[in-house]
Amino acid sequence: MSEVESTDPTTSAEAVLKATKTQLDKYINERIRDYETAQLCGRDLGSEWQIDFANFSVASFKKAGETDKLCNHLRSHNVYIAKGIASRMPSYMVVALKQP
Repeated sequence: MSEVESTDPTTSAEAVLKATKTQLDKYINERIRDYETAQLCGRDLGSEWQIDFANFSVASFKKAGETDKLCNHLRSHNVYIAKGIASRMPSYMVVALKQP
């Protein structure tokens, strides 16, 4: 079992880059499910998301097929992610991760 399959939010950046699209999508979907179960929104959700995806890069978000789903979940629960051309979404996600 790879590090990403274990859904450990402290996964290394190297492991995230090596992960397959399927592994990344599974991780994203599990995080969304966790956020929904905990009924997180606003700053609480934003903080959890920053921790859970700290090791994701633009390349990781581009590789994943569920980036839009994650982005829509965050936006609908009061976490600001800039809107723009779909091809720029991974960049916007990384910028938002670095916000305080």
